[in-house]
Amino acid sequence: MGKRQSLSIKRHWAKPYDRRPESGHRSGIRGAYFGLRRQKRRKSRMPPIPPMNDFDYSTSGLSIQEAMVKDIKKYPSKIKRPRSIRWGSHRIQSADLLDVPNEGRIRLAFLSWTNTTVKQAVDISLKGNFWLADGTGVSALRTSLDPHLENFVEYPYTANDSVIQIWNVYEMTYPAGQVIEERMTRNAGFWIEIVSPNERIYHSSHGLCNPPDFESLVFKISIGPRKLRLLS
Repeated sequence: MGKRQSLSIKRHWAKPYDRRPESGHRSGIRGAYFGLRRQKRRKSRMPPIPPMNDFDYSTSGLSIQEAMVKDIKKYPSKIKRPRSIRWGSHRIQSADLLDVPNEGRIRLAFLSWTNTTVKQAVDISLKGNFWLADGTGVSALRTSLDPHLENFVEYPYTANDSVIQIWNVYEMTYPAGQVIEERMTRNAGFWIEIVSPNERIYHSSHGLCNPPDFESLVFKISIGPRKLRLLS
């Protein structure tokens, strides 16, 4: 199986970083992650969780992003504004703010996908650094789905405000032939399955799905101690 290609994102442009995560033993994290609580942890700057809006937008005829824009207009105050909208039986978000220890290790694993017709990817971003194998620090990484490559990437990180941002990306080709990797447009979004305090599974729809297909790309984010490899 080929090496996974990661991209460092700067000013919305991606530069290739053709390297797989460091090799080595992948230790389990059962019980180990909670030892991080003994470390000094910076206070998260995440705002308080706002209330949820229970209006079901799945029958509105709007796209996910149109529904989110409409919902935002109802809440001028960012503090009172819901972070998700109801779509059928799920709460849908266009991005996730993950509260994490200020130092640790993140693993992104692709679990399943419905097709590869539309190129898809996942972005992770923070105020700080993800540490690459050569010691380089970058604040944003884009990992593209490719069935011919390894299905995961894993990096140590330092998050200055103890928050990691996550969203899904898809490739859009416009009539003039322009190809753009888009995020948070059309029917792009996901619902989150919380597996444990340090693991979440994201059931995502790319923007061209109509209606949304939240199994178009399913991926898992795991957070653990910086010095330990994480299980898939």
